Amino acid sequence: MARGRSLVLALALAAVLARAGAAQCPSEVSHWGYGPTFAVSGSGDTVYMGAGTVLRIVDGSDRTSPTVVGELTLPADVYAIAPAGELLYALTYGGGLAVVDAADPARPRLVGAVAVGGYPGRAFSLLLAGSHLVVGSEAGLEV
Repeated sequence: MARGRSLVLALALAAVLARAGAAQCPSEVSHWGYGPTFAVSGSGDTVYMGAGTVLRIVDGSDRTSPTVVGELTLPADVYAIAPAGELLYALTYGGGLAVVDAADPARPRLVGAVAVGGYPGRAFSLLLAGSHLVVGSEAGLEV
């Protein structure tokens, strides 16, 4: 009898989880094979992606067919991107923080850079919190 109750409970639980999962489970709209992507961020219909050393600005208004608008090659692989108005902050492998002017998305340009993460520490995550950037690295957090 206990075995029968366990089976009923398991089936009921599976049915509840299946219904909950269907409502909360995202599904792929399209796949865009544009090289290995370590970083992705966005604002509105604009998507920013770090594919190796290339920072790409992508028009994502057509979710099934995103289009590259502009590109900028940085000195190292892009690990994190934080958009802030017309500026992008791109964290690169080895602890470099690149400041990119994206006012003209077709022609992004590097306007500054600073080392973060300590030497030889590497930085891997980036968060824009108000007017501050928070960097997570092997050396800890930097603000």
